Amino acid sequence: MLVACAQYAIRDGDPESNLRRSLAWISLAARAGADLVVLPELANSGCDIRSREGALRLAEGVPEGPTVWAWAEAAREFGLLVVGGVLEAEGESVHNSAVVVGPDGLLGRYRKTHFWDREKLVYDPGRVLPVFETPLGTLGLLVCYDAWFPEALRTLAMRGAEILCVPANAPDDWVPTSSAGAG
Repeated sequence: MLVACAQYAIRDGDPESNLRRSLAWISLAARAGADLVVLPELANSGCDIRSREGALRLAEGVPEGPTVWAWAEAAREFGLLVVGGVLEAEGESVHNSAVVVGPDGLLGRYRKTHFWDREKLVYDPGRVLPVFETPLGTLGLLVCYDAWFPEALRTLAMRGAEILCVPANAPDDWVPTSSAGAG
């Protein structure tokens, strides 16, 4: 299995540009032979969201929103899986979510449960740590700061996760800390 992790700058508050950029990265990864493409946290909206109202203006439905729909089209075109972070709206709730999308559409969604700093003022927390059966194996999702909590990693492993994807949008100095969960 070849996994491509796309690391690129997200434009805060510019969903159309972010969607174009994510699709370009998916295409590039597919041309390199990737079976799985992992995009950043909040790849549709960016992370600089300072209010719940601002988040609700940028958030989209899952799976019916433009981002998941376009990623599913790309997954179908290239025959691969896409994992990416989405600012998700469900009624008046707003979630920092990660989705796994394949050629047949949405395979699953995870909503971030552990919030960094002021994120708790903007997002509603997820309540479960699901795993998803995919053609590549059983996949678990976390989002960014979730990976700082070994129990989240352990729970996914106990539920059968063979692959763990963690869309993140954080400074470089975060990376060494996150490797603690890899042991």
